[in-house]
Amino acid sequence: MWSKEDLQWLQVATFPLYHKGQFVEGWIPFKALFDGEQVVINPSAADIAKLADKDKYIEDRYKVRIRWQAGYDKYPFTEEIGGRVDALSARLGKRLADLHVYETPPNFLCDSGPRDLARAFKKSFSLEKYILQFLIPRLYAQSYYEKYRDWPWGELSHDFLGLFEWFARAVDISREDLIGTARDIIKLRGEKVFFYLVSKKYGGNHRCVCPSGDKLKDCHSDVMRGIWRMRQVKRQYDLTLPKLVTEARIHT
Repeated sequence: MWSKEDLQWLQVATFPLYHKGQFVEGWIPFKALFDGEQVVINPSAADIAKLADKDKYIEDRYKVRIRWQAGYDKYPFTEEIGGRVDALSARLGKRLADLHVYETPPNFLCDSGPRDLARAFKKSFSLEKYILQFLIPRLYAQSYYEKYRDWPWGELSHDFLGLFEWFARAVDISREDLIGTARDIIKLRGEKVFFYLVSKKYGGNHRCVCPSGDKLKDCHSDVMRGIWRMRQVKRQYDLTLPKLVTEARIHT
């Protein structure tokens, strides 16, 4: 839940956000740009002048509800409650999942890879850090897509595919990252599917786990690399596949 520090920060923050029990709700206005490496919030005139692509400077605001969810005690989730995401989905004829929003109500935004959030808040949660490092960059990406029909940087796939992609790209995978990623995939697809994918029975020439019908290596290559890396990392931490599944079950 919200700490004393979170509530104190809300009193002095420039965002019109209000604490309502387990919720923090209100508006998040922002001015931001993407410099090719990171989202810069409240950039200077000099920062904007350096941009080769001025379209990457965006001013916008969203009405949001940030709240804690049962089963997750490391970080909260955020809903866009102003109707913009739903309107964009209807206008473009796209599923919410295609806009990186959970399709099951409440329709939380996919702020980042779950392990990035777990890493950031391993010791303790900070609302200020969550908003500045995760939520505003996510809202910036939403505005950019709404305006240009493209994402400003490479996005992870939705659902469990994105978890394997994150695992493929992440730096310095810890034992906790391995078990946490396995746990999150199992939550979404179950132990049987996880066991099959991470076992040596499944490879790049098999049919992709998405509905495309193409081979995995020709469709979701980062998912393939994530599966391979998970096999390697579990050996690095001396975990057999059954033991990894057991550890994931314990930490659920």
